[in-house]
Amino acid sequence: MAKIKQIIMLMIVLLVPIVCPSLSHAYYVTENNYLTECRIGPLGLKSPFDMNELNSLFGEMTKPAIQGGPASNPMVLYFNNARIIVIDNKIWVVAVTTNKGKNGVSLTTPKGISVGDSLDKVFIKYGAPDSTHKSTLDNTTSYTYGSFEINLIFTVNEKNKVTEISIGMPTC
Repeated sequence: MAKIKQIIMLMIVLLVPIVCPSLSHAYYVTENNYLTECRIGPLGLKSPFDMNELNSLFGEMTKPAIQGGPASNPMVLYFNNARIIVIDNKIWVVAVTTNKGKNGVSLTTPKGISVGDSLDKVFIKYGAPDSTHKSTLDNTTSYTYGSFEINLIFTVNEKNKVTEISIGMPTC
């Protein structure tokens, strides 16, 4: 019964944009709204880099930062439940694998999605994704809202539970 419900929900989510485009949230993340929509808890794209805030949210880094790369010279910071990319003292990528920060702060998107939520809830809140990518390496599927330039990505496991949420802009 649960499998049938998932199939029906997926069909609805995929058919609504075709049958009635005005009800779909496709292309939800755009250049006009990414500053408010591409957020996870207190962190958003182009937020000022504040190591004290990151330590408060995620604890100490789990390995040394990596600095350098193509064109933009990004700095990648690794924490137990997060990865952050900083360019010119601003946050360009946030990826989290937990629903609460170390300090108890809720790590949700503006529409209330957090790690552990169901794919059905993502579809209800955000509509059909702009693209999907299936990874055979770790048996996950990523649902992307936005474009290559600006995006919000929900990664789900084989049980259709969100395992990672990321927001990002190109770093090169």
